[in-house]
Amino acid sequence: MSGTRSTLTDKGSEDNKDKITCELEEKQLACERYAEVHGELNGMKGRNEREIQSLKEHLRLAMAALQEGQKLGNSLDH
Repeated sequence: MSGTRSTLTDKGSEDNKDKITCELEEKQLACERYAEVHGELNGMKGRNEREIQSLKEHLRLAMAALQEGQKLGNSLDH
């Protein structure tokens, strides 16, 4: 009976090792994927911030041109 118990214990121990190994591999894959996604998001953030600055500059220039046009229109009215 003791031999059977030892075999079952060894089997359970081996199953636990396999489960832990599998979980560690899954965790490693998840960490790698997280790093990839994090890098992609940082890249997107940088591009979006540059685009926002560009749009702000275009808006500033458009507003300046509009004001200049209004001043020119007002001076032509007189």
